[in-house]
Amino acid sequence: MEIITIILMSGTLIYFVWRGLSLADKVADQEEYIEELEEMSQYMYNQIENSYNALNNIDSRGAFETDDETGTVFSQLKQVVTNLEDEFNAKKKESE
Repeated sequence: MEIITIILMSGTLIYFVWRGLSLADKVADQEEYIEELEEMSQYMYNQIENSYNALNNIDSRGAFETDDETGTVFSQLKQVVTNLEDEFNAKKKESE
């Protein structure tokens, strides 16, 4: 009777050790994935910020008129980048 109990306890212990190691491996994989996402998010934020600054430099004198086609397209691009800049700045401030 004692041998059966020892065998069952050993089997249970082996299962729990294996399951713990398996879960630890999955957690490590998820941590790597989260780091990759954070790096990508930071890269995207930097790209948007650079685009926003470049658009502001290009139109620093207000040279583009909104009544012609080029000015309209430029205004729309600037508005999209401004919206992205506002959204990412808000998210960055929340995370700080």
